[in-house]
Order: sequence, then structure tokens, then C-alpha cells
Amino acid sequence: MNDETDPSQAPETQRTPSDPSPDAQTIEGDAPSEPTMAPVLEEVLGQVPETESEPEPTSEPETPPEQNLEATTAPEPERAPVTTSPPLRQPQRSPDAARCHRGLRPSVLEVWPYLSRPELLRRWLGEVDLELAIGGEFALHAWNGDIVRGHVLQSDPPSALAFTWKPQGTGGESRVSIRLQGDGPGTRITVRHEGLSSEPERRQARRLWREVLGALRTALHDERDAHEWGSSLPIAVRAPLARSAADIWPLLSTAQGLERWLAHVERFDAAPEGGFRFTSRHHGRQMVEEGTIELMVPENRVVLAWEWAGENWGARTKVELSLEPDPSGSALLLLHSGFDKIAPEKAAVARREYAASWPKVVADLRRFVAPLPV
Repeated sequence: MNDETDPSQAPETQRTPSDPSPDAQTIEGDAPSEPTMAPVLEEVLGQVPETESEPEPTSEPETPPEQNLEATTAPEPERAPVTTSPPLRQPQRSPDAARCHRGLRPSVLEVWPYLSRPELLRRWLGEVDLELAIGGEFALHAWNGDIVRGHVLQSDPPSALAFTWKPQGTGGESRVSIRLQGDGPGTRITVRHEGLSSEPERRQARRLWREVLGALRTALHDERDAHEWGSSLPIAVRAPLARSAADIWPLLSTAQGLERWLAHVERFDAAPEGGFRFTSRHHGRQMVEEGTIELMVPENRVVLAWEWAGENWGARTKVELSLEPDPSGSALLLLHSGFDKIAPEKAAVARREYAASWPKVVADLRRFVAPLPV
């Protein structure tokens, strides 16, 4: 895969992949409106109680039995109109958000430093530069290889923190808010990730925050570093492209098109069950990636069974290139999954390498298709 591309010519074929209860589980969904007792209940019950919705009242009146009109001539008395209460409103969820929460044993005051001090963030999340003020810079190099930048939107110690979230090399920016709740021993932490435009991105965010909160729990409960997380997580890179799906499709589905932004193409049989073989340079040595084409849906999606040759993965991963509608014209969503299927000792390294390289490769595609200045 290629690192850089001149807009006027094809890029060189080079790439640098570079609870309170200890048993409480991560839960997705809306948190109760009055959560201050959740840590105490978790301590007693071992789980967060779920709020049950009241049954909705019947929206239509009961139909009266039919009358025998031939048996009587007396007019039927008028019935008073039957009224019903309006249906109970259910809490609304943002359609573009992913949400996770978890119970922790330490108090809010004990948890807050693990969200706000770089030396404690390093124990579980990654290398973080954080200016804890509105508008302050936020930069993260996570232990799983993800690189994210943003700025602080809210800082309300010791209960609330919010910041923008922009993964390296993509055009999309989202928002992450973290809330700590609890008035005694134990804390409920809730993460809400908003501004995700597709369901694959929301699934990816849920998986990410489940693992992140698990690492935080390990650092707090076991009092040790928790760097070994995220090696099985898919990599998702989304980039708006100022072109239609019809314009972009040849760049995803033909050898000539892929050569312009992805890698040198030695083979690409553009049909399901066809093979492919790409070569590029990685840390000064030749890199070969090969596999088979699993699916091709014109102007929509390409799915590749993908392996880094010579690395002894023991299984293939999956690379999906999907085109989605976008105000700019269309957007590419690149999803690389299946790291959990390869040899465990290889998974962490492979994911870190691709987490660093895929954003650069997609940036090459964006530069290639960018409109020329008038």
C-alpha cells in the first residue's frame, strides 16, 4: 500500500504499516435517570438493575357487542365517548450514537484522575497529551495502535469530560462524552460516542469502548498496567470522497484503479473467488499481501480475504471496501476485521501495523480523487 500520492500522478508503491462489583459487565443502552444508587445495588446484586417500561394503555376503545335490531325498536342510548391516555413516551436514543457503561469499585474522586492525568491514562488507554480546558488539545496514541486527535469540549471535574474524536487520516469527526456518577463507594462510568454515520462504525465504537472500559477496570481493581487490549478489534476508516459511487467504483474493483492508490498489483481477478496479490515496501523490505475476492457488488462493496504473506498468521483476515452516500458525493468505509482469527502472538503486531497504515492509504485515495483547483 502507498503512503503518499501526488494528485497529478499515481503514488509510489510504498506504505508504512507501522462496579462496584468486580463481575459487573459492560452494558449497552440508556442508563437509568437516577443512577446514584447503582453502585450500591451493584455491590449487593452483582449487576446494574434494568429499568422496566410500564405497559402502554390500549389505544382503541373496546368494540361493543352487536345488537339484535329486529328484537327491539327502542333507540340505543348514546354512549359517552371513551377516552384513552396517550401512549407512554419511551426514551429516545440518538440514531448516530454508541453507548456503553460499567460499574467500578473506586469512588468518583478516585476514578477521575484516571481520565484526566496523562501518567494514569498511560496505564490503561495509551500515550495521551491532554490540555484539560475548554478548547484544549487532545491527542491519543492508543495501545491497540489507533491514533486520534481532537479538542476538549467539556471539563467538569470530577464528573464529566467531553472531547471531539477524529481518527488519523479520515475526514470524519465525532464526539465522545464520559460521565462519572456515584455519591459514595463505587462509580458508574458511561461513555457516549455520537456523530457516527453508519452502523458498522457504531458497532466498531461499541466494541472499542467495551475493551477500553475493561482496561480501565483492570488498572483500578487490580492496580496494574492494562496495555494488552484491542488486538482483536476491527479497524474502521471512513473518508468522504468528492465523487459519485460510479466514479469511485473503478478505483476499488480493477487492477488499474487499485494500482493508483493501494499498492502495486501483480494480480487482481475481478470476480468472486478470484485471487489477488499486492506488493509494496514496508520498513525497507518488500511486503506481499494476497488472498481471494469473496464478494463484489457493483458501485457498492468489495470484500477480500486478506493475508500478509510470510508472517505465519495461520488464517486470513477480511478487508471490506464499501461505498456509502455522503453529502460530498460518496464516502469510502474501509473495515479490516478478523484479527481474532490469526495467531494470538501475531494479532497485536498486525493490528498496530494496519491501524497506522490504513489511514495513510485512504488519505492517498482522497488526494487522488480531490477536485482540481479552478
